[in-house]
Amino acid sequence: REIVDIRDVASFKILWKGWQNCLKGKKSERRDVQEYYPNAKENILELQRQLLNGTWEPDTGRQFWLFTEGKWRLITTVGVNDRIVHYALINTFKIERRFVRRTYGSIKKRGTLAASKQLRRDIKESGYDICIKLDAKKYYPNINKEILIGMLRKRYKGEAALSLFEKVIRSYNPEELIGVSIGALTSQDIGNFYLTIFDYFVMQECGVKRYVRYVEDMVILVRRKREAKRTIPML
Repeated sequence: REIVDIRDVASFKILWKGWQNCLKGKKSERRDVQEYYPNAKENILELQRQLLNGTWEPDTGRQFWLFTEGKWRLITTVGVNDRIVHYALINTFKIERRFVRRTYGSIKKRGTLAASKQLRRDIKESGYDICIKLDAKKYYPNINKEILIGMLRKRYKGEAALSLFEKVIRSYNPEELIGVSIGALTSQDIGNFYLTIFDYFVMQECGVKRYVRYVEDMVILVRRKREAKRTIPML
């Protein structure tokens, strides 16, 4: 297991970078960002103090509906401190290093275009013309928090940092055992990380050679229909 030190998560340097991330583009126009700005250094020092002594508590957030990619999604937005903490967690845990190479989505140089190119290469190189296409229905609302936290604890150690990450995960609909926020910075990596077990199952247990996953959307290429009929029940 990889060690993550809370002192790294709460370093002033990374918290300040998280604050700078809040100032990018239209995010800088948000009212809470404008209110945070005049005393940003003092606010971050106080946030750092709370993170180090374990007293910081996450914002449960505010929710709104957004129509995107052809469907309505319930989006949760949180305060500036939370967004800074999310940035710090992502950039110290570096969960993307746990992803298999054929995972795409919200990863640097591995977005929609890269996924499309990989699939096209697979089709051309293999000559396969049978495709199994899958997605996880209502994916983020159905992620099991306990399983997710257990997966993190199997890969990392450093109780203070893990407890902080756990707080963030549980802060979304805290009374529910399932569901993580759509829209939070942490959710992008969590969404990919949660299905890494499935990736290994597909490639190792099912023996699939040509496989591409974009968060919860997956494509498997097989040579013949009988391979598809054998694989689908396993999935």
